[in-house]
Amino acid sequence: MSSDLRRQGDVADVSVEAVGRRSVGNLELFFDLTFVYAMSQVTHLMLSDISWPAFGRGVLALLVLWWAWVCYAWLTNTFDTARVMYTTLIIVAMAAMLIAAIALPTAFTTGALVFGLALLAVRLINVGMFLVSSSRDEDGLASAIRRLAPGLLVGPTLIVAAAFVASPAVSCCGSRPRWSTSAAP
Repeated sequence: MSSDLRRQGDVADVSVEAVGRRSVGNLELFFDLTFVYAMSQVTHLMLSDISWPAFGRGVLALLVLWWAWVCYAWLTNTFDTARVMYTTLIIVAMAAMLIAAIALPTAFTTGALVFGLALLAVRLINVGMFLVSSSRDEDGLASAIRRLAPGLLVGPTLIVAAAFVASPAVSCCGSRPRWSTSAAP
């Protein structure tokens, strides 16, 4: 019998350490790697233009990716996601994050809509999993997540909306770096 589990009459006494510990699964680690790849794509975003505005775009991209990663880390650490449906949804979210990562270098130009839609899909899956998982737990947590859900969706929705707004940065830079010596089309 484990040292964490001791019998005292008919009642099992589980130590706090045993309840609080949970190992990270392979799926969670693989999902983390998609975020690492996405964060490395920020360098490609900033590579073509070394300037303060490009630095600002890089910081914005990192913040968006970091917030998405934090929400999934919170989800997988708070709730049991070992069920087949949860695993499937995390794999779908991982695929959407991979699409967002691939579109990231052009997220402020021609790939804005693809990046925004992929990020919105990642967040919708995340919020849906939060709502379903929290409905099984205590009422206070479920209530807090219901209040938090609209705020989690505002950012990705604004990114999708921004893809439809004409911007001087998009029309000036296009998908070609400013320092490029090739002739304009």
